[in-house]
Amino acid sequence: MGGGCCTPYSYHRGATLPINGSIKVAERYAIDFVQLNDKDMLNSGPIDQLTSFGFFGDEIYSVADGTVVKIADGLPEQVPGKLPEGATIQMAAGNHVVVDIGEGRFAFYAHLQPGSLKVKIGDKVTTGQVLGLLGNSGNSSPLSCHGQSFAACL
Repeated sequence: MGGGCCTPYSYHRGATLPINGSIKVAERYAIDFVQLNDKDMLNSGPIDQLTSFGFFGDEIYSVADGTVVKIADGLPEQVPGKLPEGATIQMAAGNHVVVDIGEGRFAFYAHLQPGSLKVKIGDKVTTGQVLGLLGNSGNSSPLSCHGQSFAACL
């Protein structure tokens, strides 16, 4: 796991965003999961090619039963290793699915591949159901540790 919610140096935990006129720590519980190759590396090819990352295109599964309450699709993939130009806060999550998992809790799956969403608003989903495919859409720069072992990035 990289960019977890609860480490003091997490870019999510400290990220502040202006929302409705006030500053919010909207990503404090966000978690970025990463998959390493057999050499404990994030990529095995050119940093600017999404296919260099073994986890690109992996299926994304629902963590709980719930109801899909929001989706976004059609945003392009971003070039790995650099932040997107002209991105707005509305585009930050990229292609995504939001599932209401009950008791005022929601699971938010961001940065999915365009055209890969397998659900629509109102769909009931079950734990383990495929929601879409992992991509690099929106304000996504998960490749900050490229060319290093994961341990070297921490």
